[in-house]
Amino acid sequence: MSTIPANAATQSAEPVGMLPEDDATALSFLYDMPAWGMSLLLHVLIIVVLATCTYTIMSEPEVELTAEIPMEEIRQEEYVISSEATDVLGSQSDMNIVGPSMAAARVAGLDNHREEVVRVQDFINPRLAVYETLPTPNEAEQIQTIDLTGSSEHAGGTDGAIDRITQEIAASLRENKTLVVWLFDESLSLEKRREAIAKRFESIYQQLGLLESDVQDALKTGIIGYGQNVHVLQKEPTSDLPELLNAVRSIENDMSGQENLFAAISESLRVFLPVKKRTRSNMMLIVVTDERGDDFDNMEEIIGRCARSGVKAYVIGNTSIFGRQEGYVHFEWEFEGEQFSEDIPVDQGPETPMAEGLKLPFWRASARPLERMSSGFGAYTLARLCAETGGIFFVADEAVGEKFDPIIMRRYAPDYRSAKVYMRELQTNAAKAALIQAAQFSLLDSNDIPVPETVFDAPDDNALRAAITEAQKPLATLDYYLATMGTELEKGEKDRAKLDT
Repeated sequence: MSTIPANAATQSAEPVGMLPEDDATALSFLYDMPAWGMSLLLHVLIIVVLATCTYTIMSEPEVELTAEIPMEEIRQEEYVISSEATDVLGSQSDMNIVGPSMAAARVAGLDNHREEVVRVQDFINPRLAVYETLPTPNEAEQIQTIDLTGSSEHAGGTDGAIDRITQEIAASLRENKTLVVWLFDESLSLEKRREAIAKRFESIYQQLGLLESDVQDALKTGIIGYGQNVHVLQKEPTSDLPELLNAVRSIENDMSGQENLFAAISESLRVFLPVKKRTRSNMMLIVVTDERGDDFDNMEEIIGRCARSGVKAYVIGNTSIFGRQEGYVHFEWEFEGEQFSEDIPVDQGPETPMAEGLKLPFWRASARPLERMSSGFGAYTLARLCAETGGIFFVADEAVGEKFDPIIMRRYAPDYRSAKVYMRELQTNAAKAALIQAAQFSLLDSNDIPVPETVFDAPDDNALRAAITEAQKPLATLDYYLATMGTELEKGEKDRAKLDT
């Protein structure tokens, strides 16, 4: 039995391909290295390899530029002294001649002077450029581009309103054939305005070119008068100017005091709307009045019919007194050779659906014009008619009291929404309702609050005491009304912050 050394078995078990210990350590280090380390090592190795690469570039000599400035040859002056005597001594000569140099200088100077004269003459006589002037647009084209539909325009009285109406008709004619229907208030207070318009009728249609045959076919006109009843004065639309003038001048004064305006508009739609549809024309209603119309309850129905039919309504009327329903019309008449005038109260209507101004008395004479202060706008019924149909309210006459700048008042234009919307807002806002209640309470006759006396006839103390006691009664009455209105206004204090108009 043989014996084998222990180390012999160990050596035989060692693999043949076993690496040395140093190499194994290096491989183990690389195996344990993270990915970023391997990437870094690889990039460093690439950079080292690239650094060992060289490329030889042959350098070429640079191009040199040399600039030389040749020296200019300077000719030296030569002076020759002549020993010969001369009989010309220049300015010191006894003869009236000069030396050659002076003569040459004078001749040269004259030539230069002559050239300068010619040059100056050419310069101071330039040709003026004539610029071609561009034609300016006419007034009609300028007005056409301004949208004023639904507004109250201060055109400068009746004549100015007629001129503006002429421009509106001309603008409509440029678009299409036009049918114009004039509605004249037959009240006595409007007699002068009707006559003024009749005098301008010829100039109106002359400006529109109605006397030309091509325009006569494009523009037709109808005439209606209204008061208590409606009268169709020109039933068949025509372009015959004398016939139109006769129709306007045939209007008789209506003494009933009623103006059924919306009944007249309804009749005009019944008579002339078929003509509009048959001729496919534009249709304009031009209302001439100084009141709002007694039948304004039919306003919404008439507005709807006009809007659906494409009929525009224009009004030549008066402004309303600020916050008041009652207005005044200055009326003049003659009796037995004497002239009389008076301010007649009429129902011009407020500029809002309901009167919103407190009707309080002014006792001082200087404050009386405040009772007739102009609102700057037409009556609500007429202004809404224009606004909803695309027309314009032209102010022909304004209240005689205090007034404001119309341009400033544009920012305070009334709300021309329907009366239903207005009443609904009164129900939802206590502040608006309180104002209307107080305003309605203050609609008193002029005799309800008399003017107090400030001058007393006092022959003795007893008479003075009695007169002063009697003068306090109007103040007591006023105090009662003011206290009642104050109570109504206090009810709306909680909703004042919610007001938007």
